[in-house]
Amino acid sequence: PVETVDALRAQVSELARDYGRDLDIQLEFDGTGAVRSSLSTLAFDALAGVLVAFVVVFLFVRDPATALVIVVSVPISVIATLGVLKLFGRTLNLFSIGGLALSVGMMVDHTVVVLENLHRRVSDAGGRKTVAVVADATTELSLSNVGATGTAVIVFLPIVFLPGVVGSVFTDLSLAVMGAHLASFLLSITLVPALFLLLPTRHHPAGRIMAGLEGRYRSTLERTLARPGLLAMSLGLVVAVGVGASFLLRYEFFPVLDEGVVDLEISLPPGTTIAASALVARDLESRLAPLQGVASTYSRVGGDTDDAYYHADPNERQERIHTRVLVVPGFGAEAVARDLWAQVKLESPPVISLPVSPMVRLLGVDQAGVSMLVTANQPSAVQDRLAEVLVQLGSEAKGVRVFPEGSRPEVAFHPDRPLLAQMGADLTSVAEALRDGIDGVVPTKVTIAGRDVDVRVRMRLEDRESLEQVKSFPVQGSGGQLVRVGDLGTVSEQDAQAAFYRYDRSDALTLRSAAAGPAWMAAEARPDVRVPARETAQEQTWSFGLTFLLVLVLLYLFLGAQLGSFRLPLLIMISIPLSFSGIIVALVAGNASVNASSLLGVVALFGVVINNSILLFQVYRDRSGAPWRDVIVGGSLTRLRPILMTVSITVLSLAPLVLDPRGSAESGMALALIGGLAVSTGLTLFVVPRLFVPWVRQGGAR
Repeated sequence: PVETVDALRAQVSELARDYGRDLDIQLEFDGTGAVRSSLSTLAFDALAGVLVAFVVVFLFVRDPATALVIVVSVPISVIATLGVLKLFGRTLNLFSIGGLALSVGMMVDHTVVVLENLHRRVSDAGGRKTVAVVADATTELSLSNVGATGTAVIVFLPIVFLPGVVGSVFTDLSLAVMGAHLASFLLSITLVPALFLLLPTRHHPAGRIMAGLEGRYRSTLERTLARPGLLAMSLGLVVAVGVGASFLLRYEFFPVLDEGVVDLEISLPPGTTIAASALVARDLESRLAPLQGVASTYSRVGGDTDDAYYHADPNERQERIHTRVLVVPGFGAEAVARDLWAQVKLESPPVISLPVSPMVRLLGVDQAGVSMLVTANQPSAVQDRLAEVLVQLGSEAKGVRVFPEGSRPEVAFHPDRPLLAQMGADLTSVAEALRDGIDGVVPTKVTIAGRDVDVRVRMRLEDRESLEQVKSFPVQGSGGQLVRVGDLGTVSEQDAQAAFYRYDRSDALTLRSAAAGPAWMAAEARPDVRVPARETAQEQTWSFGLTFLLVLVLLYLFLGAQLGSFRLPLLIMISIPLSFSGIIVALVAGNASVNASSLLGVVALFGVVINNSILLFQVYRDRSGAPWRDVIVGGSLTRLRPILMTVSITVLSLAPLVLDPRGSAESGMALALIGGLAVSTGLTLFVVPRLFVPWVRQGGAR
């Protein structure tokens, strides 16, 4: 779309240059604003992520050279991720950009963990920064780094194979996240150790704040190990808060974004000409222009016989006006839409709404109320069943609209077949005469300024305005004589029913209402009624449910193969349910809904929260043989700093997505990650150590 719009802008500039004396040509609306905005958001988020990583590492390590390694690694990871997208033939779009934006904070996880371990091992070696020490320190974290990368890939790999439109569009995001993790892992075992050796990095002891945090963490962890009941009460409180907040959640399939646009739709009486509709549209635009928050407006009325966009929608009619209001930046589109209800006074009140997301259109989900289809094998049967449904709805039928709605006047010809045979004419000749006289025929084209223009020949307007004039259209008989159309049959005006939908090989009409009451719910249970939105939601729910289950199974199998145990993966994966309360509270506090985007954030969280448990497990395994309390407390303290560093960087780097006033589809995903990661990290630092106590004891520790 961006390339298309850029090419279109170039053509518009040429048109304005060639016809600028006679026409004022300008581009009124650019639908690629969301993509361009995401590009700028990605650039800002990348810079913010680099700055956050530098500040966080500097505060924890207090060494500029070490922080510089982080600054170098992030842009290299971004470039490598772009290479992965190019390799798979993907483009920079809303979803691949969103995946990159979400991954900026995660790109430094491996680097931070390796750097912290390098400093610790060099300090234990008396400050000697040799190749052997650096190699050993890097290799020491191979298990946790491979585990962290593997979990990220396992979490997002099933999404690539998710069926339907959701799987297609989220594939780009998944590839971006997987590419970012793989690039970060490769850098952490190659470039990061090399830069650590080359740069004058120095290890400083923990500052006053970090020493205070470590002391507080030690005392709290020892207390929870000694009093498991206190830990159980804390977990119960966290779960209770999450359950209570869950009743405040909103549910939708895809978030409605503020694109700075409000749409108005006006239905005029059947038979209204395009010229008359255009006058109403101009009057509406003149009323909208002085209103606060309105930048500009433009309208679309009807369509011609070659307009595929017009004919593709069975709801479209020549009597329908579509007016788009562009909102002044800084004014919310939703607020402007509410004001338009009160300020626009017309005989036919307009339907005012925000633009529907392309995702919603692709999936056929109706977010502007509820709708259902009445189906049958014949159009007449559909009308009969529609009448039955309206009777069943009772009082709820008052606010129901039927699409395609209404009827339209048309001229019908009923032939006198014996007379046609006597005159040597046929129905084809009559049809051609009517078509040529009203719509016209194109016998040739003329080239003007290098462009082919149709030459259309038809009756003059004053010769085709009335029914009597249509009856006078000439038809040629077999002997060459001309006969009037009206002499070959009956020509009359009548109201034609609107066209029908075709849905699943059946004729159908759509019923739409603002809300679903008891009678509406009962009507949906009829065998001749279909609810596409519900069918789509059920299909996608199954897809997401199976994806969640597949991710959990693959994570368990991967961790089991890596750790050589059936029970240890369960202890490590306990951090996943611990994050749900944080996810719910974050979505409620951020006024975000449970939708496809936020659910994908939950899936992404699976891989992120497990990494902390893997870090703790590795240090417990390396310290086996010591008293179990020393293993648990000492190992947890060793991993406290890298865990806090990675979590802080990830959370702070996702903050721009949440705080972006323009909003984005990734904000719900970022909120789910921030809330779940913040809560699960706090609980993992205390719950996971307690769960590993039996395993440490059985592992030979005294």
